[in-house]
Formats: sequence, structure tokens, C-alpha cells
Amino acid sequence: MNDRYRVIRKLGQGGMGSVFLAEDRVRGETVALKRISESTAAAMLRFKREFRSVESLRHPNLVRLIELGQDDDGLFFTMEAVDGVALDVFVVAGLSPPESDSETRAVDRSKLWAASRRDAGRVERAQRDDGRGASWTGLEPVEADRGSEVLERISLVLPQLLDALAFLHDHGIVHRDLKPANIMVSRAGQVKVLDFGLLASLDWQARRWSDSVSLGTVGYMSPEQLRGDSPHPTMDVYALGAILFEMVAGRAVFEGSNVAMMMAHFQDPAPSLASLAPWAPPDLCQAVNQLLSKEPESRPALCDLGSVLIRPESKPASRPGRRAASSLIGVSDLKKTLCSLLGKKWDQRFSFVVLEGPAGAGKSALAKWLVSRVDRLGRLVLRGRGRGNERVAYNALDGVVDDLAVSLGQLEQRRGATDLDAI
Repeated sequence: MNDRYRVIRKLGQGGMGSVFLAEDRVRGETVALKRISESTAAAMLRFKREFRSVESLRHPNLVRLIELGQDDDGLFFTMEAVDGVALDVFVVAGLSPPESDSETRAVDRSKLWAASRRDAGRVERAQRDDGRGASWTGLEPVEADRGSEVLERISLVLPQLLDALAFLHDHGIVHRDLKPANIMVSRAGQVKVLDFGLLASLDWQARRWSDSVSLGTVGYMSPEQLRGDSPHPTMDVYALGAILFEMVAGRAVFEGSNVAMMMAHFQDPAPSLASLAPWAPPDLCQAVNQLLSKEPESRPALCDLGSVLIRPESKPASRPGRRAASSLIGVSDLKKTLCSLLGKKWDQRFSFVVLEGPAGAGKSALAKWLVSRVDRLGRLVLRGRGRGNERVAYNALDGVVDDLAVSLGQLEQRRGATDLDAI
């Protein structure tokens, strides 16, 4: 570890890397530091994409990414440290629901978090001592006398989760690995969605960065995601249905080996939530079953779910949409000029175009439009950007090298090779 960060303890480890709680000596704050676990070209590309796709997004229910760096041990990035517990642990904690009074609600929510923290320790001990394995979460069938408590917990987190997912989708991002372990609830009762290692872009031009194979956590993957179809928000909607089913029923939608669960996601209808949790409101059971529909077009939109369980006082404030950038003066003429350049036969000479204008004038939008037009013509586009919150070698050219590696890798794949490290 470099001198800037002092590791306090290890928080967890996944397939793509390890996460540590660390002290940032420069900023004087505690952060979570994620370090890549393998140094293959594909893994490093995916790791940098995870950071760059989300670092500019700001939403109260998305974990905030801070800085991308590289040292002798490889790539890493830092993000805000969330003092909380996973969603499933938060929901199963045994405590009376908060009162309706806002002041009492705040106090009870803190107690609820503390009880959840104790349950987290119980789960960890059971995994370690009882040999049940990391796949066991401590969930058990929910009895009727605890139903109202479970609904109360869900009503606290669901509005925030829906808002975070809608925000991601509005910005052209599909999470693709939504599950309770990737949804934290902080001490203050705030939801934080994290782990964007498998995110995919809805932008067709950016999809060449995406994996063509099926990736995710089998228990929460939709049939189309298991098939390796192009990314779509309905994949996250299906995962949300699996999460809600698990929280209400106290068991996963489908159980067994990964192969058995995959086949069930393809072929078997989801078990009746109303039968497993007769105490649950009928409209909630119906909504969850619709979320788990095999056909993506049959699943309800996120905006239609708010009225199912969310009390009016629990609904989040309306989220701001994407800010519409003001137009550059004469943008139509600029596009005509650029189109004329694209229409000419290119030779060994270079065309150098500089876009100037004040912040928010639309320079980035125009540049993206140009890149899209060039890419659609089948010409190679290499993009680079100097970022102030990145500490990697050849900062501004790093993206250019990545684009070139991806393009060459696709070329080799068409020729029968599959190893990007060989490029």
C-alpha cells in the first residue's frame, strides 16, 4: 500500500477485488479502498470502467467514488466508507417498527440499525461456526406476527432503492449485479447502492466495452441476462423482484445449485409469494410476481412501484433529471461542417478540431455526437481525457490505450483469438 493510505482493516473480498477500510492521510478522512485482485487486461479495463462510469454521478443513494489510483500493487480506487449493514441483515433484525412521529422515528431507526448490526454478527458466526457457508444469509420464513415489522423495514428502504435505480437508468447505466449484499443501509437509515463492477451502458457505442458473456449473481439474474442479451433496465427490475421476494418470504426465489437456479429462472414460474407470506398485502405480492416475469416487457416500470408499499411520508423528493445543456451558438452549422469533413476521403493528413465555449454550453454533447457519427461509419475512435481525480500513468492517454486494446481485442476475437493479454 502506498504512503497516502493506511489500511485499518479488510472489509470484504469478491471475485474482482478486495475492499479495505483505510485512512486517507491527504484528505484526512476514512475511505473504503477497493483493490483489483487480478492484473489481466480485461480485468483492468473492467475495473477502470467501473470507476469512470459512476464517479461523476452524484446521488444520495449511490456510494460516492473518489479517486482512481495505481501503485506497485496495481490499480485501486477509493470511495466513501458506509457505516452500515447489508439490506437482508437490516430487514431481518428483530425490533418493533418505528413510530409515526418523526422524532421517535429517527430514534427507533438508530435502534433498528443497532439491532441489525447484532444480527450481522450472528450471521457471520453461523457462517463460520456452523459450516453453512457464505451463501447463507440468516434469512428464515417470516411469521405473521413479524410481518408488519418486515413491511416497515422495506418501506424505509424501498423508496430510496427505487430512486437510485431510476437515476442510474436515466443516465444510461444498468447495474447488473443488484443483490442484498450490494445494498447497504447506514446508521442513519440511508440506502447506499454499491459495487458497480458489472455495470453495463445502454449507449450502443459504449457497449463494445461490455462483456458478451453472462455475468452476475445467479440467484438474482433475469433469463435475458443469463442468456447474455444486451443490457436493459429490465434486468435490474427482475433483480429487484428477487430481492423483495427474499425479504418478504424469508427465502430465495429459487434454491439449489447454480445450474438448478439457472434452469429455474428460465423455465419455472416464481413460487407464490402470497402462499409463502399470507400476511403480505395482495398488491405487494402481485407486484413482486410481475417483477419476476420471464418476459421483460411484462415487468412493471420502476415509476409504477411507488404506490405499492411506500407511504406518502416515505417517498423521496423528486429527483432532478439530467440537466439540459445550453446549445452552442451555431451548433447546426458546426454539425454541417463536421459532417462535410467526415464525408471526405481521408488521407495521411490530419484534421484538428477544437471545440471552445463556456461550461455547460454543450461541448461534451457535441463531441459525443461526433464520436458516434464517426463510429457508425466504421472508423476507429480513440478517446482520452485528463481527469483530476485519477492517479494513473499517462492520465490523459490512458483512455486512448484502453480503446485501442478493446478494438484490437475485438479484431482478434473475430479472427479466433480470445486472450486480450496477447494483444
